[in-house]
Amino acid sequence: MADKLREEVKARLSRKDSPARLRAELIQAGYAEHDVDAAMKHGADDHVVEKSSVDRYNSRLLSIREFIDRIGYGTASPQFINILFYLSGSGLFLLGLLNGLRTVLSMLITAVAQEYAKVHKVSKGVIVSAGVLFGFSFLLMAAALRLRIVWLFGFGILLAAIGVVTYGDLYNKLVTETIKREKMGYVLRRMGHYGVLITMLAMLASGWLIDRFPESRQLTFSLFGMKFHVLGYVLSFLLTAIAFIISGYLLSFLKGEREERKYNLVRFVHEHCRMLHGHIKSFFKDKYIMLLIIATVITGLLEILGQSYYGLFIYQHFRHSALGGFLNVGLLYGIAIIASFTGPWFTRKLQRTIGLSPMLVFGTLLTAILPLTLVYNAYFFAVAIALVCSVIGGAIVGVAQGLLARKLMDEATRRKYFMSLGLLVSGPYLVLVPLGALLTYMLGMEALFLLVGLGLAIIVAPLYFILVAMANKQRL
Repeated sequence: MADKLREEVKARLSRKDSPARLRAELIQAGYAEHDVDAAMKHGADDHVVEKSSVDRYNSRLLSIREFIDRIGYGTASPQFINILFYLSGSGLFLLGLLNGLRTVLSMLITAVAQEYAKVHKVSKGVIVSAGVLFGFSFLLMAAALRLRIVWLFGFGILLAAIGVVTYGDLYNKLVTETIKREKMGYVLRRMGHYGVLITMLAMLASGWLIDRFPESRQLTFSLFGMKFHVLGYVLSFLLTAIAFIISGYLLSFLKGEREERKYNLVRFVHEHCRMLHGHIKSFFKDKYIMLLIIATVITGLLEILGQSYYGLFIYQHFRHSALGGFLNVGLLYGIAIIASFTGPWFTRKLQRTIGLSPMLVFGTLLTAILPLTLVYNAYFFAVAIALVCSVIGGAIVGVAQGLLARKLMDEATRRKYFMSLGLLVSGPYLVLVPLGALLTYMLGMEALFLLVGLGLAIIVAPLYFILVAMANKQRL
């Protein structure tokens, strides 16, 4: 099957077929998205395409920008930010609450930005500004942590959420409009693989810096008669800020004409919200979709709460053992990042050998291993393995959820569902995440992890099993 698909992709690319149209047609014909993407990648590698000087220039520029970006993502990972926010005096409740707000804000901005980019051609200047804003937010967080201003640190985190979502979504759109995949250079095409290693190494370097230069034994030097203090977290955030400001600025040097298309943002938001309201009303009339929404809300809620505290717990538990402090967190999550390489491969293997229901149940149970390990078997190597299982499980569940939506809905309904999903889950998150954060504040992180693990194993996994059974019954 895979060889036949690759041959078809290669043949059609040689006939100058549009890669985007080819991908859509193959998926519509019933091929799995992962298989199509793999075949497209091999086809693009095998198919020699004549590249213009502009294509070569843009490819080199984007490769440099991607390299710098990966460093930025590693030096200030979300887990490091959560730990430092807690150490600044936030407490467990505020930490969970802020992570919930950041997630909701990111989902809503993504929902608007992706749809708006379809009707309005966003200028490079806006994307550059978003990158600069993202970088500036880390300078704000560094200053807030140095001055111990908790609310300013929290504001910096929310500002980063706005910047990274706007910057990331619009950048991806800009790349697809600027250079086709088959005209990308080798490094740019492979950056998805190499970038993971760059991010891991940057994360380890950042963890070492924060541990090496803490406030308790900061390095001091004099320059021009002024005394300066070297603090690890300041260096880490400074590197992140510089990386994203430079990578954002590099986009302004991209060459090539883009189609001019304008649409008023206020008008779009008004029309988009009215359209989403109609979609959501129709979903409430479908019991299958409602059950899928409930499963998605519960899964997302448990994931948000868990991810808010996993890094902090690992930091506190292994602070005086192994490599110590932040470097332990960086190493464990670096191993998990490397494991993300195997996620798509593992998912394809399962998709071919077992059914949809076992995929969902197995993936959900894999993600439940991490919180339960932190409660009952919090040893270094056990936590490392649990993190790997969590990453692979998350990949399996993500793919299986898409397959389940395909079973439950036709193409038009499925498009409306994913368009409305951010708004659908935001309301429950705004209520349930603060309750979960309050529970963590009152009972502690281990009580939350137990709740997350049992919730995934006892509630979510059976719920997915029921959904698949209902989907199969619907198709009979």
